[in-house]
Amino acid sequence: MRTIGFLGPWYHHHVAPPLLFQLLADAEQIQSAPGYRLVVATLDITGIDLARNKAIEWALAEHLDYLVMQDADTFALGPWILGAVRVLEAEQAAIAILPVMIERENSPVNVTPAPTGDEPYEAESGGTGLIAIRMAEIARIAAEYDGPWFERTYHDARHAHVKDTGDIWFCHRVREHGGRVMVLPGIETAHDALVQQRYIPPSRRPDEGR
Repeated sequence: MRTIGFLGPWYHHHVAPPLLFQLLADAEQIQSAPGYRLVVATLDITGIDLARNKAIEWALAEHLDYLVMQDADTFALGPWILGAVRVLEAEQAAIAILPVMIERENSPVNVTPAPTGDEPYEAESGGTGLIAIRMAEIARIAAEYDGPWFERTYHDARHAHVKDTGDIWFCHRVREHGGRVMVLPGIETAHDALVQQRYIPPSRRPDEGR
């Protein structure tokens, strides 16, 4: 039996309704799949890098097979966890990421390189608002790496100008140690920032996929 741990951002015991509905759909799908079980835990602390570092240490201590993390303002529009786990298994990858639309100058999507189709592909890095992690790979890396999993870096000594966010740091550390980062671009996602930003798979866009 392979255990999937889902760590949810239950800040001050508040659960965003879209996240709850999505998790219920994921739980139903995983329950119907032989050989898997879902364990849900909560983390009520501030500081996203601290929360993610604690999540990975929890998953290592509990000997989980997979760890899934999701931001409170980011949702998949339908079940995604089991599909991500199966990509991790098929590709023997360390990380599987779902693309999310964001506001930044060089790219509107949070993965590098950006998707051009719907099939999973290997990437350099990506945001971890919707991420599944194969813990066997993390345990292997932990045997030779003793630094933080997530850490924000800055261009300046006063930490006023961000160089890399913690999720980019994580992807780089994993790849430095031989791990692979996969992107699953075929799943629609939503990001509730100031306005909702929706990622649509390339094949479903009006001017593509023909």
